[in-house]
Amino acid sequence: MPVSFVDSTTLQQLNVCGYPRYDYHDRMHGGKQAKDGEFPWMAQLFYRDKDHNQYQGRCGGSLISERHVLTAAHCLREEL
Repeated sequence: MPVSFVDSTTLQQLNVCGYPRYDYHDRMHGGKQAKDGEFPWMAQLFYRDKDHNQYQGRCGGSLISERHVLTAAHCLREEL
């Protein structure tokens, strides 16, 4: 018979599940918020696994000019 243990800490966390812990609204510095539909093109970034000679999808990004893709900082690796 399965048994679950729930303490008061677990119950307190249930009412905040899915809500961000920090206000990320003002994280843009020196830029402007894009308008809906302003950059409708997507890109996928791949890196090559040198051990298996295969390409693997890493992250997505937005094509913001003919030569530039905007992506998150954690997506960049030496392999790119």
